[in-house]
Amino acid sequence: MMIMLQKIRFLILCFVPLFPTLCFCYEARNPEVVALIAVKNGLDDPHGAFSNWDEDSVDPCSWAMITCSPDNLVTGLGAPSQGLSGTLSEVIANLTNLRQVFLIIIWQIFLKTFLKIVFYIFLKMFLIIFLKIIL
Repeated sequence: MMIMLQKIRFLILCFVPLFPTLCFCYEARNPEVVALIAVKNGLDDPHGAFSNWDEDSVDPCSWAMITCSPDNLVTGLGAPSQGLSGTLSEVIANLTNLRQVFLIIIWQIFLKTFLKIVFYIFLKMFLIIFLKIIL
């Protein structure tokens, strides 16, 4: 038994130095990077607005459309006029310092819908008034 332990010890001492990159530890990823990559993955990006978003990055503050505090915490996400579509991931809630999200596409959709509703209301009112005048 003692000889077996010595052989194992010898093998460990001989082969471990050959693999210096072998690590038995877990390096935690930045939770802001994880959340932002989830947001990116849920959206269709036809213009490549997220092209410099790297999931292996340590700090997302250098990414396009990201605003950060002096403490390097994500405080803003702005993607105006990028033609984005899709689902905004619920993981965005993990960005606890996020204060501003500016996605103009949402405003454009709201504005178009609002204008259609206003147009139909005026059209309906015009028809009612016109019919009362004729009848």
